[in-house]
Amino acid sequence: MGLGNVILNLIHNKNIKIYILNIPSKEVSSYDEVKFWLKMGWIKIYNKKSA
Repeated sequence: MGLGNVILNLIHNKNIKIYILNIPSKEVSSYDEVKFWLKMGWIKIYNKKSA
């Protein structure tokens, strides 16, 4: 996952699907940012049904 892909989706209205395998631990510095992206629907947690 990259911040660049999230920005492309937002600014240029790209339809890039971004998945992560799981939520990072709270010790990871980007934890709050990832949680926000999930809440906004900009990224999704991967599962076989969503791919």
